[in-house]
Amino acid sequence: MVCPICTRERLPPDAKVVELEGKRVALQGTVYAVIPAHYTYSPFKDYFTVSLYPKKGRVKYLKFRSQDELERWSFEPKSSYIVYGCMHNADGKELLFAITRADLVKA
Repeated sequence: MVCPICTRERLPPDAKVVELEGKRVALQGTVYAVIPAHYTYSPFKDYFTVSLYPKKGRVKYLKFRSQDELERWSFEPKSSYIVYGCMHNADGKELLFAITRADLVKA
């Protein structure tokens, strides 16, 4: 997976202020929604979005370029995961791109 911000792809018009330096992170949280592309989840609304709610801190948004890329991970709502990817702040939201691993956390 390739991060569109780190590779300096042209940013979509709905992204205004984007932190260009990403950081590799591992985040744990619960998935509450899998949102189709072109819904209202800007910035990068032309990407598929998964909302990940950590126990502490703000919601993170996992972004996927295609439905195939998203389906590869089989995210289930109300399930907890540890997700590895490249995080950027964009328009006040924390977005995770280039997911390399997603582990289901068993209760």
